[in-house]
Amino acid sequence: MREELLTYLWKTQKFNRSSLKTTNGDAVVIVKPGQENAHAGPDFFNAHIQISKKLWVGNVELHVQSSDWFRHNHQTDKNYDNVVLHVVWNNDLPVFDVSQ
Repeated sequence: MREELLTYLWKTQKFNRSSLKTTNGDAVVIVKPGQENAHAGPDFFNAHIQISKKLWVGNVELHVQSSDWFRHNHQTDKNYDNVVLHVVWNNDLPVFDVSQ
């Protein structure tokens, strides 16, 4: 899997969205995938994501491995403070924001 393919799939929503879950098992509904960002910062802006009946509006970051969050140093970059969903192909390492 390559990140470019994940980006394409997210942008086009060409995947089975009926059983999306968080790592905690909460239901995820993609209301709006957001606008693709071709510059530095999160991959998609202004996404609308419903997690267990709560609507989140903000940015989405995509990675093949969850540990890429640290490999790309997002934990120290303020541009990633308002990411509401971190989409990963393989959850190889728990990732938390600075408040946790």
